Amino acid sequence: MPKSLFGKNSASPFAWYWQSQLVLLLAAAGLVLLAVLDRQLFTLSMQEDGWAEWATFYCFLIGGLLFAAAAFDQHGWLPRLTALGLAAFCVVVAAEEISWGQRLVSFQPPEVFLAKNFQQELNVHNFLKDREILGIEIETKYLVIVIALAYGVVAPIMLDLLARVPMAQQVRTLFPPLSFLPWFLLVAYAEYDYPVSFTGEAAELYLGLIFLLCSVRCVPRLSRARTAALPGVAAIVLGVITPGLLDRIFALGSSEKEQQAKAELAAIVDRFEMESGSQRKLMSRRRVHKRLYTSVMQEYLKDPAAVTSEPDEKNSEALRQVYYLDPWNNPYWLFYERNGMGILYSFGANRRRDSKMRGDIELAGDDVVVTWQEAP
Repeated sequence: MPKSLFGKNSASPFAWYWQSQLVLLLAAAGLVLLAVLDRQLFTLSMQEDGWAEWATFYCFLIGGLLFAAAAFDQHGWLPRLTALGLAAFCVVVAAEEISWGQRLVSFQPPEVFLAKNFQQELNVHNFLKDREILGIEIETKYLVIVIALAYGVVAPIMLDLLARVPMAQQVRTLFPPLSFLPWFLLVAYAEYDYPVSFTGEAAELYLGLIFLLCSVRCVPRLSRARTAALPGVAAIVLGVITPGLLDRIFALGSSEKEQQAKAELAAIVDRFEMESGSQRKLMSRRRVHKRLYTSVMQEYLKDPAAVTSEPDEKNSEALRQVYYLDPWNNPYWLFYERNGMGILYSFGANRRRDSKMRGDIELAGDDVVVTWQEAP
């Protein structure tokens, strides 16, 4: 009996199918239960640089590598090109998920992304937010819906209808079987309905998991192994452990930057207080939670020291001032409630919001926070 990729005897060719269905069922149930039973934990899990984002990154990255490996097993230019196209797509999505490593290494993105990307990050999918092509919105949620339906629904149905066409047969195994159709429809429906906050992040994670499991199918020795679903499980596990490992790495030598962020936030608060009475738009709202640059651009705040023209020198420090970036080149944030309590904060060294910024405020982690209280 031939050896599998992991050195054990190959199992049934159906090993990939039933293991994948089980993983997808458990993943869907787990995400739904987490959202229903513990909304706060669900929110924290789905936020930037949380375990879900890293798991999404690993799903698409590993999936891309497996699609690339599958290209070498294909016969003919069309299936090879299709496999390489799927590989490139998955790798690009993985890189987009972590903003091409921006937060990982704290580099400052080009100015156009600071000004035009609502998250002030080096990624294209958020750069396209609130834009249209031929009158159609290209917001991330709609892109996810299109991808899920195109790859998981339209393509498999069309290829099965064209089963007698040789070229269709050549690429059929690079696309999911029709039995996976409900999982792709689940992703599309979740993005469309968006029942709770951060549904989109959960849907992206789930879509990445499906792509990864489909890539496993394209590598014969792996799909027939008793551990056919191991890459999917490994991606989730890696996603869960990565934030903790990065926290320890980022904490090294972070005290100086934390003091710098604290001083910068305090100076900004002082400037706001100097403009007493000028924050009427902010004070008229029950709650405002936005990036500081967005808050100033939308005139929730009027910073008398804000640089409204192009800086004389486009060095990193000048751009940090213009776009309200912390020492790690991530945006400063504003949180304000009608009771007059205001908070300016940075995600800190771990590049992730640890504090609870809704209801009863709970400060946590290494977030750098400065507060102020409006006079009654």
